[in-house]
Amino acid sequence: MNYQPWVSVEPSGLMPMRTAPAVTPREARLRYLGVRDEAPEPRSPLATARVIVTLVAAAVAGFHGYKRNSGSKGWAAAWALGGALCPSVTLTFVFSQGFAKPAKG
Repeated sequence: MNYQPWVSVEPSGLMPMRTAPAVTPREARLRYLGVRDEAPEPRSPLATARVIVTLVAAAVAGFHGYKRNSGSKGWAAAWALGGALCPSVTLTFVFSQGFAKPAKG
């Protein structure tokens, strides 16, 4: 039989089985919760810029929705969600409608 360090033999000698590496209860809890002990990779400057642009677009669109619909918080939330999910399209609509100008009619 070839020696493989990750395979051990049951005491009966009939069935090979794999053994898991020793894990402390704390490590098991952290793994279960998805927490890593090591520090996360730093965010790239492009990803940081994208997050900032998305947050600004959501804020601008939300303000536009609030002012355009006479102070409606629901429309402000809807416009902000649109700005967060698809900033370029939402901002195109915001500025084509006239930024924060009330709707006519």
